[in-house]
Order: sequence, then structure tokens, then C-alpha cells
Amino acid sequence: MGKPPFNHSDNRRTQKLRENIFTQREIPIKPLLENAFQQVKYKLVYHDDMDAWLKSHIVPIVALSSVSFLFDGDLKKASKDKALLKQAISVMDEGFHILEKLGYTITPANQASFIR
Repeated sequence: MGKPPFNHSDNRRTQKLRENIFTQREIPIKPLLENAFQQVKYKLVYHDDMDAWLKSHIVPIVALSSVSFLFDGDLKKASKDKALLKQAISVMDEGFHILEKLGYTITPANQASFIR
């Protein structure tokens, strides 16, 4: 068997790979993505700041997952607990405020607008 492509013991190779991935403005698999989404109704949107995008999305995921957990995944039952839903919305708003205070842009912006 050949050498695995991501051998962590080869620091120079790993560092070079990281440099290529994180400094590249163009997405290496962009043609593949565009081809895969050619026949669907969804539009591909590319974001320059993936870190902000991920952090923006974890806020509602954590809040709503917690609500789901409290009701054993029964979201129909969870939707009847208005006090808990208001608390989840408050938690999301606080999460977005914290991200903004830390200098992150909420992406997409309408996500925070919807909560506020």
C-alpha cells in the first residue's frame, strides 16, 4: 500500500497542504459543485468567511437541539411550550450578540433579524 495522502508525521507536506487550502481564493472543487447543483432548484452561494458562517449557524443549532432533547425529539410537543421557545429565542439572540461583540458578521444576516 502507498503512503496515505495526509500523513501527519510529514509536517512539511501537511503545512504545504494547509497553506494551499487556506490561502486559495478559488474553490478547487467548484466545477464539480456547480455540475452537481446544475439540475436542482437550489442556488449555490459561496461565502468568503466560512468561520463566521459556521459560528452563525451553531447558535440556533445548539438552542433548538437543546429544546428537542428536552422533549425526546418530539418537536410537536416542544412547540406547545411557549415559555421554553421564548427562552430558546432569547438564547439565540444572546449568542448572535456575543458573536457580533467578538467581531463576527452573522451570516446570513436575516438569521439574526428573524430572531430579533
